[in-house]
Amino acid sequence: IGLNFFIGFPVTIGEGNLHSFSKEEHPAIFGAFPVSLGALGIFTEISLEVSPAYYLKEVRKPMEFDEALEALPELMQSCDHFKLWWFPYNKKVQTYSIHRSFEKPILKKAFNLLREDSAFAQGVFAKLLQLGNYRPMVPAINQFITAIQFKNETNVGRNFEVFNMVMPPKHHESEYALPVEHTVEAFTH
Repeated sequence: IGLNFFIGFPVTIGEGNLHSFSKEEHPAIFGAFPVSLGALGIFTEISLEVSPAYYLKEVRKPMEFDEALEALPELMQSCDHFKLWWFPYNKKVQTYSIHRSFEKPILKKAFNLLREDSAFAQGVFAKLLQLGNYRPMVPAINQFITAIQFKNETNVGRNFEVFNMVMPPKHHESEYALPVEHTVEAFTH
């Protein structure tokens, strides 16, 4: 359980005394207890912050690279989770804005041969990756994949339905997690 879900807890310390700690009343020491492995005392109970069960709403939207870069700080702050997918040699990116939602699930994972998680698309992708290893066709391959995959789409579902993407055959990619305030600078330098 992540530390940010802890609200408070009584702890029995070495002399046998019971002390209560809360995030609001003891912010300086509060974070040390859950990771102390009992060295600071033993929890006798734990109060957790909880919320009603929710779904995730994913909004996929293709954007021009420069437009997305300019809007990146706002896009990242406007949702619970944000990512973008970009293939080099392209002027487009696919943005993914993910929010908590209480809407009824709608997953657009109906049969579609070209959808990234279909067996057919995975096979085509594997062949394109092989072709890219032997010929200087990477720009054309990336543009083809961008053309068929970067679409407007909205999905609502459980976290494993929204976050998980079937991984294609072995390929090379880079994933970065950057502080919000340095993201645009990282792309422009």
